[in-house]
Amino acid sequence: MKKFISPLTSLFAVCLLLLSASHYTFASQGNPVTYLSPKQLNQIVLSHLKQKVDQKLDSPKIKITPISKRIRLAQCQTGIELTDQSPSKIAGRMTIKLSCQKPSWKIHITATVNGNLPVIVSKNGILKKMLIKPSDVEMIYLPYKKVKKGTMQTLDKVVGMRTKRSIGPHKIISIHYLQPPYLVFKNQPINIIFYMGNLKVESSGTALKSGTKDQQISFKNNASNKVLKGIVVAPNTVWVP
Repeated sequence: MKKFISPLTSLFAVCLLLLSASHYTFASQGNPVTYLSPKQLNQIVLSHLKQKVDQKLDSPKIKITPISKRIRLAQCQTGIELTDQSPSKIAGRMTIKLSCQKPSWKIHITATVNGNLPVIVSKNGILKKMLIKPSDVEMIYLPYKKVKKGTMQTLDKVVGMRTKRSIGPHKIISIHYLQPPYLVFKNQPINIIFYMGNLKVESSGTALKSGTKDQQISFKNNASNKVLKGIVVAPNTVWVP
């Protein structure tokens, strides 16, 4: 027995076919999706890293880990956001995140930055407890892997400091070798100066902390055992205003 198909059913099927064809044509004729190339993504990361190490790293060499060609990221309509996972790091292995809100995607790109860092070295030997002069030190560059934590890298943070110990010639200057140029030292005797009208009065005391010139420190007056505050004005001398 033959199955009866009504003209109405046939008409409905034809309409569905036409609608499907119409939808397919619309999608195929719409704006094609464009994708970012690995080269474009690399360039974004490279530009960021170049700006990051500019004037901080000598002879920088930046190597970006290749991005798989199978990764397809659509052009970002809202602007690509860049997040540096190690913003204070200027050498070594780094990870940069690129992300987009519309369409939503993100990718992590790794890079290795090599180069030389500035370090401060002694020109000649410097004795213990000496104030460092500009003629005592100079700046050179070393591969970043040879620069240890605590190494001094700018001249202005070394010149004027006092050495904690003797430093040999051509030695890398570390923060552990230095101390501020104290004129008064903690628990050491000091001379106390204050004025009563035009009368200058002096007495003895003990510094309760170390201090540099013009710094306010606490001290103990040996005569009264009172704790007072004064201004460091000279070696082992404090003025009470």
